[in-house]
Amino acid sequence: MKRYTRRKNLPQQSTPTPPNINDIPSEILQNIVWRLPAHESARTSILSRHFKNLWLSNPNWVLNPFTIPVDAHKKFVNAVTNIITRHSGSGIQKIRISHLNLQGVLTRSTQFWMDRLAKHPLKELQFDVGHSSSPPPSLFVCESLVDLDLSLYGALITVPSEVKLPNLKKLSLYRVYFSNSKEFKQLLNGCKKLEYLQLDRFYCTAQEGINLKINLPELRVFRFESNYDYAYVRLFAKKIEMLEFKGIHFSVTDRFVFTQMKEVKCFEINQWIRPYLNRKRENELREFGEKMDKVVRAFRDTRSLSLGKWCIEHLTTIADTLTPPTFENLKQLEISFWPNEGHTNMILCIVKYSPYLESLKLITLESICDELYLNENRADYPSPPNLEMEIFTHLTNIEMKHFRGTHDEMKLVADLLSFCPALELFSIKFAQRIKHHVKKRVRTKVPRLLRLSPWVEVTIGNYTLA
Repeated sequence: MKRYTRRKNLPQQSTPTPPNINDIPSEILQNIVWRLPAHESARTSILSRHFKNLWLSNPNWVLNPFTIPVDAHKKFVNAVTNIITRHSGSGIQKIRISHLNLQGVLTRSTQFWMDRLAKHPLKELQFDVGHSSSPPPSLFVCESLVDLDLSLYGALITVPSEVKLPNLKKLSLYRVYFSNSKEFKQLLNGCKKLEYLQLDRFYCTAQEGINLKINLPELRVFRFESNYDYAYVRLFAKKIEMLEFKGIHFSVTDRFVFTQMKEVKCFEINQWIRPYLNRKRENELREFGEKMDKVVRAFRDTRSLSLGKWCIEHLTTIADTLTPPTFENLKQLEISFWPNEGHTNMILCIVKYSPYLESLKLITLESICDELYLNENRADYPSPPNLEMEIFTHLTNIEMKHFRGTHDEMKLVADLLSFCPALELFSIKFAQRIKHHVKKRVRTKVPRLLRLSPWVEVTIGNYTLA
């Protein structure tokens, strides 16, 4: 007979409560929602009442066709307007608004955005909607701004009489029109802490042009690019460390030196050819050389120097009296030149006065005018004094690009190979559409040249010489 024992009452196991999203701390939820693209974060508003306005409290926004994928321009404008007007947090601090083209959208919509944003504790604004849009005056009195990047596509900026941007450190303006020099001066006077200034496609509506006097005490980086013939740039910033200039008129005061300059990334003159030829026929080119001489002397403390189009050409106009400064700190040098005797001699002259140069890059430019390009048409240029070459003890790397194999280029190769005992690499890269017999002639002549460095590796195109 079986015995039955009473089963002891076991404690009942409680079923676990499913996690509730509302129990997650608000700081974590905000961090998650704010990292989503704008259209994804907007969808979280249907989860609960707690999420209804959570996405609108984001202080940092990136608004473009990828974060707001709508099929119509008007819907994009409405979405941006909704985000700016309904913001529920402590304020927008960083916002980037970009679109390929909002052509046809009323300008007052974009002006409304910038006007409302100026009332926020805004620190960073990047604005590019692909069409002309003038910023409102209120944007220039937003005292919290640190970084301002405006692409205005030919819009005219109306600068208020009093600009208040005391914390602005970075200013970038693309395709901007100013009425006169006074308005540009008013803008800079309100940005005393500016460290980075970029002016791209810069124009002026005044017939006399515009004088851009850059005298900012804290400026470290200056970039300028414009083909506007009446933009006169004068730079007085003593603390500047990096310069990039592609324009027509650039000047410095006499005996001015950028003592803290580290890099001249590109200095290129966009010279109009016809006025230059007219001055050449009247023997009035020395003025160009004297201006360029002052500029080059101001760069004598830099570590990296890039002289683009027309720089060497201007210097050759005073070759008989030119004595370049000694570049004591120069380590890297890049020069664009025409392959004629005047330009190659000027290159050797600059290299001679760079005793600690380590890397040299030479770029041959295409012919734009035979009257300036060919030796037989340059008889009226001053002849340089006899250049006594010296040994370049620190030069280890030389690169020549767009090589055409002309007589003056080959002579330059021979001079450099015979005066560089520490040279490790000499690279020659041909220009496009160079005929085969020219390449063959270069590969035959270069190995016969005297090399002062016993371990230099010479590469010509895809061939490496022992």
